[in-house]
Amino acid sequence: MLYALAHMESQQLRVKEFMQFFGQDCPEKPVQLDEETAKLRANLILEEVFETICDGLGLTVCIAHGDKSVKVDNAKNVKFSYIKEKEVDLVELADGISDISVVSYGTALAAGIDMEPVDKEVARSNNSKAWSKNDLETAKTKYPTAKVEKYSETLYRLVREDGKIIKSPSYSPANLEEIIENQKK
Repeated sequence: MLYALAHMESQQLRVKEFMQFFGQDCPEKPVQLDEETAKLRANLILEEVFETICDGLGLTVCIAHGDKSVKVDNAKNVKFSYIKEKEVDLVELADGISDISVVSYGTALAAGIDMEPVDKEVARSNNSKAWSKNDLETAKTKYPTAKVEKYSETLYRLVREDGKIIKSPSYSPANLEEIIENQKK
């Protein structure tokens, strides 16, 4: 077994399954990211960071540049753009990802949140986006131009023309409120 797979933790494996379901490449060894993937990952990280700060921590972010300042109080109002100026540095990337993970889990610990059941519930919710064979009949009527992609023997992706994955009728959002309430007891 490859080193990376042999030492992968359960949360990373759940994320890998989710990414593979959505057709994202998960190489088994470190590789250079192409510019499109690098920008996608940057956008996803920043969206989640702003959502965590604004919605989760209840803070407004003020970004100052020179004598000008921009206030961000809602993650959905933020749009990012990027300029590729150099190749991906895999060592710095790994360091930054590890730091983000430590800080994120540290924030959960500071708030007294056990992330294991939260991570499992989010993974369950993500997996509920998959379509079963039975659901596909409904899909063909409701989304006639969508492309059906087989993911496994029993699960399918339904993809719109713009590449967005359509959630199945079996989708259910993560029920994190119940988990947090149970942890408060």
